[in-house]
Amino acid sequence: MPVSQLTPAADIRIKQKSEDNGNVEIFLTAKHLAEPSRLSTDSEIYVVWIQTEDGITKNLGMLDVDGRGEANLRAVTPYKPAKLFITSEKNGEELHPRGKVVTSSEL
Repeated sequence: MPVSQLTPAADIRIKQKSEDNGNVEIFLTAKHLAEPSRLSTDSEIYVVWIQTEDGITKNLGMLDVDGRGEANLRAVTPYKPAKLFITSEKNGEELHPRGKVVTSSEL
């Protein structure tokens, strides 16, 4: 993913794989990621989102950053992602992104 202006030291990588049943498996790894609370006092967690080719935005899951600044996510979705982005959020159960966009990438 591109270098983030909010977390420039972060190294975020994405891999996706189409499954035989039509689902898409997404693997995301992050290193050197700052705690979300350092971006905003309202931020407690990073949330990974996809935007489909039809413009639908879906919450893929939360990135729980460990003490070393590392986080991983594996998610399976029936949607065909066109874009993936990460936001800093108050909680991980948001249905729509509300927080700051940390980074984004076309897929």
